[in-house]
Amino acid sequence: MKNDIKLKGWLQGFMGWPFYLGAIVLLMTGVAYSFSVQAGLICTGLTVVYLMIAGWFFLIKRPLIMRELLVFAVNHAQIQKQLLSDLDVPYALLDEQGRILWVNHAFSGVVRKDKNWKRKLSDLFPELQDKELSPFEEERIYDVSYENRYYRLHLKNIYMSDESELEEEEGFSVGLIAAYLFDETEKIRFQ
Repeated sequence: MKNDIKLKGWLQGFMGWPFYLGAIVLLMTGVAYSFSVQAGLICTGLTVVYLMIAGWFFLIKRPLIMRELLVFAVNHAQIQKQLLSDLDVPYALLDEQGRILWVNHAFSGVVRKDKNWKRKLSDLFPELQDKELSPFEEERIYDVSYENRYYRLHLKNIYMSDESELEEEEGFSVGLIAAYLFDETEKIRFQ
């Protein structure tokens, strides 16, 4: 595993706590010198030992901690993907141009296409041909039909928080669009 993974936010502070504590121990060593040189020397020796242990922990144990964090993240992502796949609501992820990137089982059942089928959402629902699917402020709702069934299509932006620095620096947005289908065939037929 590479050691070039950058920690951010609270986790970065948590991983650096031994060194923050080391600064406090150094401050206490300075105070010990003000009482007596002998107390200061003892504290200096203990501070050096503490900083060596903290450095050893940081250099040796950090890759192990990073590996465990990565395993947790992968497991968490797999669980989320499985939950989305098994969700009873037809759900798809689109890029900003409206191309279908991923669909769950329910969406595949609605459009009768396999999960590897990659096309634009507007190919399935001609009502969206003239609609702009690029980033929008709020959730968008459209009435669409597919094979004699009527659906309410909800589109919602999903922004990737880890990419916000890239977004600010390069001047473009990085995100996906979540598409949810709600079958309204029976409701429309009874109206």
